[in-house]
Amino acid sequence: MRTKFQGYIKAWNSHSFEDFSQYWSDDIFLHLPGCPPLHGKPAVIEFFKTGLSFFEETLHPTFLIEGDKALGMEAKVYVKILQDMTFVFPFTGKSYAAGDKFIYEFVVHYELDDNLLITTFRAYSVVLNPSAGAGVTQSGLAGFEPVPDIEKLGGIA
Repeated sequence: MRTKFQGYIKAWNSHSFEDFSQYWSDDIFLHLPGCPPLHGKPAVIEFFKTGLSFFEETLHPTFLIEGDKALGMEAKVYVKILQDMTFVFPFTGKSYAAGDKFIYEFVVHYELDDNLLITTFRAYSVVLNPSAGAGVTQSGLAGFEPVPDIEKLGGIA
């Protein structure tokens, strides 16, 4: 299960919808803070295509727990803004300009089917709070590619 999940994180960090959506079941449920729940792979892909047209996210897992057909992950999310955002980013409560970079932290619970495809993606984070996830583990998780230090990428906006 861990090896397949490492593949999913690598695919997500490639920013290719075709790559990371292959890890989702056709009837995936998506639950994100501050957003209505979504059901079905086409709806979830469309949601992420819209959102990720404004910014690029790179996940850096800091904690992972495995259960029977379930995973829990804490992660730092490194964000690079691709175009000016005239709306408030829900996990920080701020708006950003193209080129800005920042980090937010979140927790995700994944449920899996018998083929280890993700059937439920349920994320938790403080919404509209610049210090979201202050208690999330900060060290990297062995076996996952480290994300370059944000300071080397130009700092946090």
